[in-house]
Amino acid sequence: MLGDSVNDPCFQDDPEWSEEELALRQNTPPDERRGNTLWCKCGNCIPMPTREESCCCSENQKIAHYFDGDTVCITSVPEMLTMCTEENHLDFMIRWSGRYSRAAYTHDRNRVLRKAAYRAFTTWAHGYLGPGNRIPIPSCVVDIIRKKFPDSKQRYTGIFWANDYPAIDMAFDF
Repeated sequence: MLGDSVNDPCFQDDPEWSEEELALRQNTPPDERRGNTLWCKCGNCIPMPTREESCCCSENQKIAHYFDGDTVCITSVPEMLTMCTEENHLDFMIRWSGRYSRAAYTHDRNRVLRKAAYRAFTTWAHGYLGPGNRIPIPSCVVDIIRKKFPDSKQRYTGIFWANDYPAIDMAFDF
């Protein structure tokens, strides 16, 4: 009955940390990239919620050849701006891919354009990655895409790794 278990600890069989494990956990340095831009070298990055997303364009070797004496940030490269922020270019990509119905596209247009812009940047910077391969997009690029195609409620999902998917879909995993 319920009355018999009121004073029982909730997790009776949970293991406890050993003293070495506790010491190791306490001595682990805090994540120095999350929630700040101290790591940014281009001057255009925004604070991101995870360490993986907290990356600057200057750290990306695949696009390093765009940085000359005058260019300090990939967001000032005209080719990148055309590929990732021009609505007519992204609109063509969306239609060509056939991933969205007209109803889905018109219902949440900015979200669809943001996703297309992220995909365009990744393809432009890294080429074809193949299914399940993900590379975080520099924070400065995320910022200009979010400013160009904002969410009215400021809801942004961040990077999804290959095995990440919405919890509603997990109900069908067996």
